[in-house]
Amino acid sequence: MLHASLPGEATAWLTVAQSGAVIRYVEEGEREPFGVWLGCGVTPRAHQTCTLVTHLLGLRIRKLERQTTTEPVGLGFGSGLGFGAGAPFP
Repeated sequence: MLHASLPGEATAWLTVAQSGAVIRYVEEGEREPFGVWLGCGVTPRAHQTCTLVTHLLGLRIRKLERQTTTEPVGLGFGSGLGFGAGAPFP
């Protein structure tokens, strides 16, 4: 498992398991499913890459969630290259 912390924080805010499952830690350390990557367990470098990309996208999602909006925010991933998002990236 690889973890990522928010800037200035000592604890992880998300974890990417070698299976590709992503867990986000919310208030009081509660675990929340945050998606799944495919192919993260192929090599250690792939696992690190999945963690880095999750951290970067997660920061953006977190920012969008904190804005005052009524529309849900999330990411959707499928097979193949690229990704889709539930909210536009300005």
